Amino acid sequence: MSTAPAGNPASLRTLVVGTDIQPGTYRTSGPAGGFSRCYWARLSSTDGDVIATGMPADAATVTIEATDKAFQTGGCAEWTAS
Repeated sequence: MSTAPAGNPASLRTLVVGTDIQPGTYRTSGPAGGFSRCYWARLSSTDGDVIATGMPADAATVTIEATDKAFQTGGCAEWTAS
């Protein structure tokens, strides 16, 4: 089972699709330690052009497409491929 690269869940991380994270469906249990919400975004460029975004308070599922350029996350527990 694949996971997104580890890092400080509180910090905003931008993962390049195909390099840092592979296309596919990923799940998180929700916000990490003490956060009421976390953040994710699928990006069409590494400049922050958003395709889709969410701020879940609970578990979340995101499908990263091969055409996405990057995936951004912050405050979420580990993302695991499903």
